[in-house]
Amino acid sequence: MKKIIRFFFEDGSFWTIHYLTNGGSAFSKEKIEVFCDNVALQMGNYRVLIGYGRSGFKKMKLFKQDKGQKTCAKVFFDSISNSTEAPIPYKEVMESSRAPIEVANSLRSKI
Repeated sequence: MKKIIRFFFEDGSFWTIHYLTNGGSAFSKEKIEVFCDNVALQMGNYRVLIGYGRSGFKKMKLFKQDKGQKTCAKVFFDSISNSTEAPIPYKEVMESSRAPIEVANSLRSKI
């Protein structure tokens, strides 16, 4: 299966999601690549981060995969316990939720 989803923003920036199920098992299951200001970052399976074009940074490796869910939950519950501002503003939560819902609706309409 192959799905490509593209998002374009008013400032001219964009991001693309490639959902592929035909890769080999030796290849990173989850891969993120970021390109900005002559710098490229490549993350594989949330364990290895490689940097290109940034002086002083080449590579970072973790012993185990960390997607940040535990830290995110802890910071959220700490904000409730301490009556402090939420770590992610409500407007950003709603905006980031809107995009996958629109993608799902778009894919559903093509079936």
